[in-house]
Amino acid sequence: MEISLKDEVYKTLSIMPEMEIVEETDPMWDLSSMQDFVGGLIERIPLYNGDDLVINEEGLYLDLPINVKATELFFTSIGSGNRNEGCEWARKKRISPIVGDALLFKGGMRDA
Repeated sequence: MEISLKDEVYKTLSIMPEMEIVEETDPMWDLSSMQDFVGGLIERIPLYNGDDLVINEEGLYLDLPINVKATELFFTSIGSGNRNEGCEWARKKRISPIVGDALLFKGGMRDA
């Protein structure tokens, strides 16, 4: 996979949040591990395809940087698979982007 110059600059400056993908076959994450990854209290965001995003609940208040990958995934989900439709809907409804580090649970979060 080729890394673009923009990605390299963001990583160098440490302002590009991470998004880790947790597959259904991966070991379970406990609350403490999720909080450590996102850097605080967690918030679960269910996506229409059955996956779940876990983000920092106070990310906007803490002024965390925008997580472009997680935001694109979220907006695509609310746009029935169409990113532009989702972005337009989010703009009209004033839905904030996803900020800070995020966990993507493929197939949704599992019960402990």
